[in-house]
Amino acid sequence: MSELLKANRAAVAQSEQNAAGYGILIVQFLIIAGLAYATYESWEIALGTFFGALVLMAIPGIRQILLLALAAVWGLLAYMIAAEFGEWSTTGQYVAAGITFMTMAGLNFAGLQHVKDLSYEK
Repeated sequence: MSELLKANRAAVAQSEQNAAGYGILIVQFLIIAGLAYATYESWEIALGTFFGALVLMAIPGIRQILLLALAAVWGLLAYMIAAEFGEWSTTGQYVAAGITFMTMAGLNFAGLQHVKDLSYEK
């Protein structure tokens, strides 16, 4: 098999894998918009929050910070859920938070890579 064909197959496989992260990224934005709606009871604010998150994804320096902040929120949520279980030690809470943070950061950056695959951005 030629090197070009191998590289093409690898690129297609990587792109398909990144597509899964994009869906999770959009779901996170929808959750944030839903929380904005629940807080302010205004669909205008909810739509503004959703589209604002999409606009922030277009700014190269800000998008990495946004994705890491989303992963950190998921990690904090995992820590708080683990804290509710009394038999877990503090170490278990940190492990749950760390694994959740790393998983969500990986999925978020896979979604970002999918966005880059679809755009002209290098």
